[in-house]
Amino acid sequence: MEEISRLIDTLRPLLPERCVISGGPISNRVSDISRTELALVRSAAIRRQREFACGRYYAHQVLQILGQDFPVIDRNKDGSPQWPPNIVGSISHTGTYCIVAAGTAADIVSMGIDLEESRRLNPDLWSRLFTSCELKAINDTNDPAGQRRRAAAIFSAKEAFYKCDFPLKKYTGFRNIEISLKKNNNLKFFHVESNAAICYEGFYCSGLNYVLTIVIKAQI
Repeated sequence: MEEISRLIDTLRPLLPERCVISGGPISNRVSDISRTELALVRSAAIRRQREFACGRYYAHQVLQILGQDFPVIDRNKDGSPQWPPNIVGSISHTGTYCIVAAGTAADIVSMGIDLEESRRLNPDLWSRLFTSCELKAINDTNDPAGQRRRAAAIFSAKEAFYKCDFPLKKYTGFRNIEISLKKNNNLKFFHVESNAAICYEGFYCSGLNYVLTIVIKAQI
């Protein structure tokens, strides 16, 4: 949990003012959410129930920080969380941890957050997931552990980008969105097909075992 806390603390000051991020280990939070919320996954496996309950638990935490008293976070038809009308948010799980971010709709159009284990992504998959420029950035270091962290960061950024863009439906395709890892924990996005930069904000932080990314489409 210490590494996850460091990742959150690194990204928190980079986010828009009214954007809150929280999270922690996946544990038995089933009794901490409403019966209405629990009913959404009552037929699921125990592991899925715990993941869902922790997601809702941390989601309620960030809503409280934003001054929102919203007792039930329902589910949309596509399975995504049904946030209050004036809130935009995102939830991510690994097998062990859950991270939630949310902000006010007055400031943010959409957002996506993703937490990944740095060692999970098999190098055999890199050529199918990444563009030639992304592969070059990954292979610029001869350190295999460093390569895995870079690959995980780019993959996580693509996942967060997809979550952010999904309700907007502006872009498609993992390899059609090119990610650059910049200094100061910033991400830059490039649309390969149109040969144009994408005006989404992105931030990332890598630890020894995990990488955390968040992508935001701000209100103009």
